[in-house]
Amino acid sequence: GSCFEPHPYFRPDPATTEISLPIINLGFPKAGTTSFQNFLRCGKPKWNVSHQFCRYLPKIFDNHQQKLGDYCGRCLTDALRNETFAAGIDDPLYRCGNYAAFTQIDVSPGSGECFWPQVDMLDTFHKFRPNATFTFSHRPFDKWYTSMSNWHQYHMRIANCQLGEYPTGVLDQAFNPRRYQNLPRVRLALKQFYCEQVERVRKFVLQHPSHKLVEIMVGDPDIGDYLSDLFGVDQS
Repeated sequence: GSCFEPHPYFRPDPATTEISLPIINLGFPKAGTTSFQNFLRCGKPKWNVSHQFCRYLPKIFDNHQQKLGDYCGRCLTDALRNETFAAGIDDPLYRCGNYAAFTQIDVSPGSGECFWPQVDMLDTFHKFRPNATFTFSHRPFDKWYTSMSNWHQYHMRIANCQLGEYPTGVLDQAFNPRRYQNLPRVRLALKQFYCEQVERVRKFVLQHPSHKLVEIMVGDPDIGDYLSDLFGVDQS
């Protein structure tokens, strides 16, 4: 199936599907993450949900003892680097708030600083939460790219991201991110990055069937009813 729209295989039937917590969104920013957060938080029951920011549980990291919270992506990455995690006893999702749902876990604040656990931490999520439910919200690529471009040049921030599978930068092979006049190649490279993430997540779930993957399309008129039935959230 296309990597730019939900695959029917990853649209589980609410009548026969049991959802396990936590729910972790492995998709992209500017693709319905705030709406998904509001959907889970404002229904009945009211879920404990994070969006970009996660609270640190008390005294988990020496350098964050006084912090109430931070970007979820930075918190998860800090937990991954912590010595107790290396010893196999530290669950990053617990340390970063133990939410029922994490609706946006990446952050790209600029200057090349990027934290994208949905790219780098799939094995970690499986290790500590082998039954977690994953979601991926799609948005028509042209609309997504335009939204990314208009939001503080976010597409250029991703261009500078150095992630596990992209050690020299997500777009390093496609273009020099400092050459803003080369935007058509930025678009092409972001399209490739988007597709690679979709395929990465689908492959991971097929290899680890204890997880469920729920793919949705932003703007689908039936998505509210579908998610209400699937997650047992009453929106009335």
